[in-house]
Amino acid sequence: MNVQDTDPVSTRPVPAWIGDGSRLLLVVLLAYFIWWVIQYAGFLFDPMLQADDARTSLFPLHRYGPERALAEDPIASGMLAFMPPAVIGLYRILIPLAGLLVAAKIVQGFCLLILVYAFVRIVRSPRAGLGAGAVLLFLFLHTPLLFQRGISGGLPRGFAFPLMALWFAGAITDRTTDRRVAAVLSALTYPTSMIMILAAEGLYSLRKGIDLRTPELRNRLMRYGVLVLVCAALLIPFFASKSEAGRIHTLEEALEEPAFYRDGRLLVLPFQNPAKAFVLFYARPLLPARGSVLEGLASLSPESPLELFVPLLFTLAGLTILFRRRCPFPVATTAFVTGAVILYLLSRLLAFRLYSPERFYSFTMPMAAIFLMVQTVGLYGGPQPDSGAKRRRNIGVVALMVLVLAINGDGIVPGKDGMTLDGREHADLYRFAANLPVDVLFASHPLDGDDIPLWSARATLGGFETLQPWFVDSWREQKERTYSTLAALYSDDRSEILEFCRRYGVTHLLLHRDRYGEDFIGMAGLFEPFDSWLEPRLASMSRDDLMLSTPPTDAIVFESGDYTVLDTTLLTEAWDTMDQHETEPGL
Repeated sequence: MNVQDTDPVSTRPVPAWIGDGSRLLLVVLLAYFIWWVIQYAGFLFDPMLQADDARTSLFPLHRYGPERALAEDPIASGMLAFMPPAVIGLYRILIPLAGLLVAAKIVQGFCLLILVYAFVRIVRSPRAGLGAGAVLLFLFLHTPLLFQRGISGGLPRGFAFPLMALWFAGAITDRTTDRRVAAVLSALTYPTSMIMILAAEGLYSLRKGIDLRTPELRNRLMRYGVLVLVCAALLIPFFASKSEAGRIHTLEEALEEPAFYRDGRLLVLPFQNPAKAFVLFYARPLLPARGSVLEGLASLSPESPLELFVPLLFTLAGLTILFRRRCPFPVATTAFVTGAVILYLLSRLLAFRLYSPERFYSFTMPMAAIFLMVQTVGLYGGPQPDSGAKRRRNIGVVALMVLVLAINGDGIVPGKDGMTLDGREHADLYRFAANLPVDVLFASHPLDGDDIPLWSARATLGGFETLQPWFVDSWREQKERTYSTLAALYSDDRSEILEFCRRYGVTHLLLHRDRYGEDFIGMAGLFEPFDSWLEPRLASMSRDDLMLSTPPTDAIVFESGDYTVLDTTLLTEAWDTMDQHETEPGL
């Protein structure tokens, strides 16, 4: 005989196969997880697919491989100063065993494991359970921003979102250790997220009031103070390594530097309207996307209020559960958001001492949206629901997942499995460069040689990704080097090009055909302040004036597709021979 349960709110019998809804929820969650893994197999396992910022953070780590490539490259050393020593230590263990590209996938896997661990901690807690864990895991995986900009590529920032999830898991399950571990690991891996977690933890410590006469509060604040001191101590090696880069631009200095503006490198200034920015990033996990029934909304400008319609509906549904007192007040989410707002205000006052103010809404608000859904839909019925409330919670989570998939799409990003770099593109160029001696130095337009250090482990004079204007002294050197590079690439004087190569020790010039085509002025563009400097120089030139538009064939050592590589020694010899012929009597 089939056993049937009865919902206390309704007298209708509940089919036995539904039970408390947990089996149905597990099936739906597992089905989506398998689909996600299949769709992102390359993202997870293919070392030839990497994140764009690997060209900033990861390429210097080639020095820990058997060749010790880039160990003497000053640009690589400068970029390495941005990476926390603990992450460097992790790669120093993995690279000799697997190589840099595979190691990046392994570290990325560690980040995903932290997320899965947070999910398991929530599911196994009697205060939370499967429904809350399912909402966290599903919405995280369904939000491209969190893995494309977050965990992708094994970058230090990849630890930020999973560790925020771990802190949140510790908050809703009342596991203090998980929250502390999240803060400590953030200090070791991505200090910016540590600041966010510590701010949330400090406010969360006040959840039962701020009466200092209460022994419990005093003890809680004392433990929080110890946590802050431990995290600060762990940051000492990181800040010691960054001190070599010099001081950071003040806001007043940045306002005078074009590289911080929209036409520059960073797009930081002017600061966005904070209210709009916070709302737009909050909406990211709930926006309509590819494959949704409201796909038309996904193509709207972010300025359109219609795009926020769906996130607003989901938020209102969660708040309805809250206002009807079907779930506890979302203290953890409130502390997390309040901490983010406080940090944003401080970052504006101290810009750029707390890094870019944008981080404090672009990283926190998508997670806040997920946290709110967890604490409303995922915790429907409270920490210890009866059988009827537990069933409604699990069925409600299934309904949330189905609605998100139907209305917002599958969350899958087409092309390159959510990654931005594919080492198979221009693979012949990368193989050629990798087979050159380890001490070669390429010069190219910064947009053309960007990938050489990552895929070939060979040094360049700098690419777009390594042009970082945060530090005053470093940026001054980068600008001088870039001005010299552009001047040589677009010179009408052979001696200027050869002098540039001698001055910087350039062994090879990497040229892109389009840089010397009919629209060579337009294709020369990089960003400000370089564009305003270069355009007047090129305005009086024709394509035929440029020495490198038709390089001597004797100097060409590689040619494939749009790319040509010149050996500067052969180039010097070829031009010397041409000069001799031009000066011979009778010529």
